[in-house]
Formats: sequence, structure tokens, C-alpha cells
Amino acid sequence: MLTKDTVKKLQTYLAKQTEDVGSVVGLQGLKAGGSRASYDPLTGEVKVTLKFRVATEEQEKESFKALCGSFDVKPEAYGKTLTLRGEEYRLVGFEIGRSRFPVRTVGPNGKAMLWETKVLDKLPPEWRA
Repeated sequence: MLTKDTVKKLQTYLAKQTEDVGSVVGLQGLKAGGSRASYDPLTGEVKVTLKFRVATEEQEKESFKALCGSFDVKPEAYGKTLTLRGEEYRLVGFEIGRSRFPVRTVGPNGKAMLWETKVLDKLPPEWRA
């Protein structure tokens, strides 16, 4: 029988398997944008949704510039490095549809990570609006 924990493990596994999907299918800039899994105990069905997005670095910069004012960050902060959990992450964007983890970074392994807005407190004053 599937449990919520099993569905979560499935979701995590699939997300890891799709991390480098861009290189696999030959589309530069294609990134896994998240996944969602649900289980219907009445039918026994598991529904998994994987999201992908294609964005060039220029498109990401433009999106960052358009949204940075909402987070009191200057456009110059794009691509700047923050040390979080002892590792360096580049600030690359904001996910406005995510109220809890809207700050998007890229870690040392190239994987995108989402953070709470409080990580922006680590930005030097010259990058704050």
C-alpha cells in the first residue's frame, strides 16, 4: 500500500532523475522546475506532475530585474554569491508564485534551490534597494 511517505520518496526520486534533463534531450537552458505527486487511496492511482522551464540567461536576468524591486534587491545583485549552509549559491531569480520559498539560487553543483526571503538579509547593503 502506498503511503504519503512513499509518494514523497517517489517525487524526490523523480526530481533527482530529471535534474540534467536539458543535457539529455539537447536543449540548453531546460531545467526541471519542480514536481508534485499525489495518491488517491480510493483508486490506488499515483499522479506525478513534473514541471520544466526553458530560459536563457538573458531571460533570467530580465525576469530578475523586473521582480527585484518587490524583494528590495538591486538588479546588480543578479548572479552574486551568497554563502548559505556553508556553501556558495548564486542569486538568479524569484518565484513569485511561491510565498514561502520565493528566492531562487544555483548551488555549487548547478542545481537550483529555493529559499525563504530571509536569506536576502545576507546580501551586502550595496545590493539592497
